[in-house]
Amino acid sequence: WQVTGEAKESLKALRPLLAEEDAVQVLAVEKIGAIGPAARDLLPDLVRAYREEDGEAIRHALTLGGGIGPVDPTWSIGSPPVTSEG
Repeated sequence: WQVTGEAKESLKALRPLLAEEDAVQVLAVEKIGAIGPAARDLLPDLVRAYREEDGEAIRHALTLGGGIGPVDPTWSIGSPPVTSEG
């Protein structure tokens, strides 16, 4: 995605990593955040991970670490649930 600007294939590879162990999840979240708004299709997955995970590392990566914010700067912890429709 960094070369072509096309994030679709990268996001396709990163999505299943959100269900892996903590360290893998954190790395996936960081990469998704680096992609930014082009990763908007994964926002429901990121919010679900935030709400379902108990690990401090994944919650930190999703909020302070830049996972959700760069993808959707308007989202906050108190925001209503995000659906695939937006």
